[in-house]
Amino acid sequence: MNSKSWLMNSSLICVLIVILFSGCARSDYVLFDKNSEHLKPLSSDQESLKPYKYKIRVHDRISVLFYNNPELGTRKIGDLQKDTYGILVNSKGYAKFPLIGSIKVTDYYEEDLARHLEKLYSKYIIKPQINVDVINKRVAVLGEVKKPGVVQITNETISLFEVLAQSGGLTSTGERNGVVILRGDMRNPQMSIIDLTDMSSIMSHNTTLQPYDIVYVVPNLNLIVGQGLTGSQVLNLLLGSAVNLKTLTNF
Repeated sequence: MNSKSWLMNSSLICVLIVILFSGCARSDYVLFDKNSEHLKPLSSDQESLKPYKYKIRVHDRISVLFYNNPELGTRKIGDLQKDTYGILVNSKGYAKFPLIGSIKVTDYYEEDLARHLEKLYSKYIIKPQINVDVINKRVAVLGEVKKPGVVQITNETISLFEVLAQSGGLTSTGERNGVVILRGDMRNPQMSIIDLTDMSSIMSHNTTLQPYDIVYVVPNLNLIVGQGLTGSQVLNLLLGSAVNLKTLTNF
């Protein structure tokens, strides 16, 4: 491991250890308990209110529907079987389609790529009508949830609470005031920590998740130590959490 990678990994571990110990004093289990009188509409911050639109990236899988020429697409109207394969975007940002061959698709929005394909296919078929979906959009969920893993996103976005619900909810040792959301890669990460027991904390953060976000529920160390874990086991838990988080930053 080179010095740059070691420094990045060490920094990530240090950040997580600080996060974990900063929230370990709480032992309450009640969600939305504090400052509920502040309940009001979502923040009026214009940036957070802008609708999120997903741009196609390398290694995405694109599902394509041709309304009038179903034999050209990867799915058909009324298909009961979900399209899980689609068309792969290669490492150079190209995807290969019937008749028109390989074209650059990265940095297109889904609807813009559909319109672009319609123009290209109009040379071969009459008035093509095309729908495009990226089918591998997902969020990683780590830490103190009952079913950690990957949650698929079928829409443009998904809420933090939907992701936690699909992950089975928090475990008994999950820190309710230490839910971390990470966005972007480790060269330019963005992080927010949400206290689920404090309505003002929830309202001051944007809880709408985007594809490839990472949700990490911090363990409550008081409760974990209360279960009889040794100091070395707690340290291994911290280091293991950091390693898992680093592994999934490019999932």
